[in-house]
Amino acid sequence: MSEPYLATDPSVQPSRARNRRRAEKLLADFRRGDPAAITFFRQNHPQGQEPDFQPELIDARIVTVSDTVQAKPLSLETLKKRAKRLLKAWRAGELDAISRAESIFATDRLPMPEHARLADAQFIIARELGLKSWARLKTHLQAMDAAAATLRHPAPIHAADQGTAHIRCGSDIAEALPEAGLKGPFFNFEEIYVCGPLAGGSDPDPGAFLRRRAEYLSSSFPDVPHDPDRDMSVGGVLAALERDRQRIDDLVRMSTSLSLWFEHDAHDQFMLAALLHQLSRDPAAGRLRLQIISPDRFPGVDRFMGLGQLSGNPASLRMLWDQRVTVTAAEITAGAAVWRAACDPDPSALWSVARAASHPLRHMPGALRWHLAQLPHIAHGLSGVEWQMLQVVAGDGPLTPGRIFALHLYEADPLPTLGDLVFFNILDGLIHADRPALEYLSYDPDEPPHRRGSLALTQVGHALLAGDVDWLNLNPVDRWVGGMHVRSGQRNWRWDPMAGPVLR
Repeated sequence: MSEPYLATDPSVQPSRARNRRRAEKLLADFRRGDPAAITFFRQNHPQGQEPDFQPELIDARIVTVSDTVQAKPLSLETLKKRAKRLLKAWRAGELDAISRAESIFATDRLPMPEHARLADAQFIIARELGLKSWARLKTHLQAMDAAAATLRHPAPIHAADQGTAHIRCGSDIAEALPEAGLKGPFFNFEEIYVCGPLAGGSDPDPGAFLRRRAEYLSSSFPDVPHDPDRDMSVGGVLAALERDRQRIDDLVRMSTSLSLWFEHDAHDQFMLAALLHQLSRDPAAGRLRLQIISPDRFPGVDRFMGLGQLSGNPASLRMLWDQRVTVTAAEITAGAAVWRAACDPDPSALWSVARAASHPLRHMPGALRWHLAQLPHIAHGLSGVEWQMLQVVAGDGPLTPGRIFALHLYEADPLPTLGDLVFFNILDGLIHADRPALEYLSYDPDEPPHRRGSLALTQVGHALLAGDVDWLNLNPVDRWVGGMHVRSGQRNWRWDPMAGPVLR
């Protein structure tokens, strides 16, 4: 069965195979008493400090993929040594080194192991770190050193930047920004537009839309762990949504400039489109300087998912700030158009952007491909995320919900987008359906949701992965993908990985 995505990240499958090989080697090294492997488990596994801890392959899988999302400090000397080790392993014919070379070089330019040079190994290292060349990598390290020096000997913030407010869809960098020397007002513009209805979101009067969103959020996420003070009643959520709108209006009037910290995933890009749509309608926004910080990768993070991964190193955020770019009128117009298209019941306009070779907002096409892949797949009726969940369990199960989430987020999803609350909400739909795709082999209601038991595929789950049944025909489905209402028993927009959205 083909993947339910257009290829947003062609390295997903090689990364999965590479992660499995690393996990198998880590486990083998641990079992033969290798000190480095034992230390790695002790530092990265919750039970690693227990004297009788004996990891299984799934433990090695989890700590291996978790390590790929950790930000690691880089130095030129260390990278030079890494390149020399890679060259030695490549020339020796080691499988992992050859696989890394094959994933970077085009087939007709791949050097034979005996002809590989140090420059080739350095090129692989640079590309794996998300940079085009070894020279670009050295430039990045110099920029990081300059940002760190700025924080050690801070210069006064330019007068034009003193009134800058920072907008982010999340609070993950709120404390780190002042440490990076950026002390303007911070606003967490937080919603979950990648799920639930967006119908009416571009109407001149947003009242009905906000009410619809409040009803959806209240019914879908009635309890917020670790935040008992948050009112998830319809009235409480509606008041919070209205306050957010007003807060943005206030920032437009009170600030001289706005800095928008939005990364590349669908969650952030939808929030960015919604914000640009709101700003496009506010005459006062015309006097603002709008600036954006929008990375899709960062050297030293193998799998970049978001700015929160950099919050432990303020110099990283300062360097990104120093590289910020101005948001142009064309980008505001393009963002507003995307938002209107996202709220439309017809996905044609979204598909035009998703398949475009370029867009004024450079991350938007990939984000919209991810979004459209959440339509029912033409072959089996599952959303892209639902399909990925079943594949994770098929490949590594039985698994607790928390481990399914980790493997999905850190490895399986080509564009990591969902937080745990939304993820577990979707997972519950596969477990508690009339004809479920997943079932608990064991269950303890006293445990927290992420580890209440181990989940395995049902016969329906196996049939779905084989493409023998359709989820919408098996179960009553009623959900939204932006402005598109997906329901069993009616014609729906479906996702065809080759043709895009089709009405069936």
